[in-house]
Amino acid sequence: MPHSSVVASSVVADSENLTDEGLVSKARNDFVSVSQLSAIRVVLLYIGVIAAVLYQSVATAQLVLWVFICAVSYLLRLFVFSVYRKEPGSVQALRRWQNLTTTLAALSGLCWSSALFLVFPADSPSHQLLLIFSLVVIAGATVVTLSAYRWAGISFSFTALLPAIAKLSLSDSELHHQLALLLALLFVVLLVAAHYLWTFSDRIISLNGKSQLTIRQLRQENRDLAKLNADLNDHKRALRRDNDSLQKLAASDALTGLNNRRACENEAQIKWQRCRDSGEAMSLMLIDLDFFRQYNEVYGSQAGDKALVAVSSVIAELGAAYTQRFCCSRYSGDQFVVVMPYTDALRSRELAGELRDSIRALRIPATELLQVSPWLSASIGVATATPEGDIRELTALFARAEKALKSAKRDGRNSARHVCELY
Repeated sequence: MPHSSVVASSVVADSENLTDEGLVSKARNDFVSVSQLSAIRVVLLYIGVIAAVLYQSVATAQLVLWVFICAVSYLLRLFVFSVYRKEPGSVQALRRWQNLTTTLAALSGLCWSSALFLVFPADSPSHQLLLIFSLVVIAGATVVTLSAYRWAGISFSFTALLPAIAKLSLSDSELHHQLALLLALLFVVLLVAAHYLWTFSDRIISLNGKSQLTIRQLRQENRDLAKLNADLNDHKRALRRDNDSLQKLAASDALTGLNNRRACENEAQIKWQRCRDSGEAMSLMLIDLDFFRQYNEVYGSQAGDKALVAVSSVIAELGAAYTQRFCCSRYSGDQFVVVMPYTDALRSRELAGELRDSIRALRIPATELLQVSPWLSASIGVATATPEGDIRELTALFARAEKALKSAKRDGRNSARHVCELY
């Protein structure tokens, strides 16, 4: 018997909501519903065949009555099965359906035993044997298809065979006595078979129910793992964002938002190496605000901070124009650095002049300072080199830019000087 394959294919999705006991009951009910839906259709067809065979041998009214009783019994079972398949799979509903199925099986057995009282032809031994044979076959088939329920098949055998045995035993015919004895033996065999079939089915169905429980637990664990994985990914993204923010904070100047000195030196080394690999020039611009110490003393530190922020915004605009190349940094209190890779001496001189004019165009008042301009100005030193050796050449480039810056200050400030102009 293919119990396991039928049961395995019949478990439905709402078993997710059942307990351990409910899963076993669900598997048992599903097995019975699948097997009975097919068996009942066959039995109804078989009843029609028997009616056609007995049509000439028994009274039409009694035959119609027996067919009607059997049809109503089995159609009622079909209706119950269809309702069950739409009903929520609670444990209480499953038990109620098992009890109802056992009761309907007993009712079907009575319908079949009624054949010996309603359509049992007295003058046709062959038809009598057909009915008794049909009774035994239907009883055996019912025991098999209802084997998942301990008492359903037995209740059918009781109500189908015991009245028939009594009917034949009370007859005066020796043949009927022998048939009654044979039915009694077959009844005992069916009881034993029902017990063993139930034991076998119960093992298979219990294993199936447990397997469904294991599947349900695995699905729940998979959902939990998926949730944990999603949470972990969220934490990773949050940590990555926090790490990026920390790195940005560590590399940024708190006041101006430009790169700080350490970030400047790191970026300068990277860009130096890239220019060395490509064989192109690299320029360095040092910007120093003129008389800024005195500016702080006269106008106060808050005004000095505002001036630094304003100047840094102009320098940042220069870097934004070359966002993939230039690196703008606040190098010290009032000194800024712009690293300009892939930029030759001529272009760096032009950019230094433009930056000097842009800072002066901010028109930050500085009339109380002893300087050549009523506005805050800047001195700029520029140096250019084509990297060839190691990173020590970069240090020399900074020194040359510092030399050009000192020259710009000596020449009256508010000016830009390239180191090549000193020679």
